[in-house]
Amino acid sequence: MNQQNKPQQQKINVDLSQAESMKCMECDSEQFKMEYLIKKVSALLSPTGDEMVIPMQVFSCSKCGIIPEDFLPSN
Repeated sequence: MNQQNKPQQQKINVDLSQAESMKCMECDSEQFKMEYLIKKVSALLSPTGDEMVIPMQVFSCSKCGIIPEDFLPSN
């Protein structure tokens, strides 16, 4: 792909000192870690016609392990 056809990424400057830190609703921790939920899609619902296993990345609280509902993907 030549330079003319490459999509350009926008650079967004955000002052994170003005951003609010999110806290766990259970224990007030501000630290989270990435984990995965695993979804199984039946062959009837799969676009390929085959059963699929799909990992979904989510954040969980590093202290208590809770996955806040705000962090879960919408159905």
